[in-house]
Amino acid sequence: PVGLAVVAALRLAGHGPIVAVDFSRRRRNLALGLGADAVVDPADERPVTAYREVAGSRDTVIFECVGAPGVIHELMRDAPRSARLVVVGWHGRGVVLQLGVDEQMVMTGLGFLNSSRRHSHA
Repeated sequence: PVGLAVVAALRLAGHGPIVAVDFSRRRRNLALGLGADAVVDPADERPVTAYREVAGSRDTVIFECVGAPGVIHELMRDAPRSARLVVVGWHGRGVVLQLGVDEQMVMTGLGFLNSSRRHSHA
């Protein structure tokens, strides 16, 4: 799975703390073996809350590897204002993000990569 590859790549690059989130106990255990500092079952705890407990006030970069609209919306709602959200996984259908009037987002170099070519909008 993509999320486990992201955990391994982050650990190899020396980044951390890493909090891996998955419904699957097996994948959470694999994530620990690949270098995650903590794991979370999203049925029991909000991912961003768990990260704050481990990382404190450190900058937050969230790698979302599912690509499901509900997950993206939840992360956008819960993430600290200064967080960066990197969508790595994609379920193959379009996603409409509905932002509240009070939400501020700065988008720089917005782009996505598919298997055949790079697309970007700046």
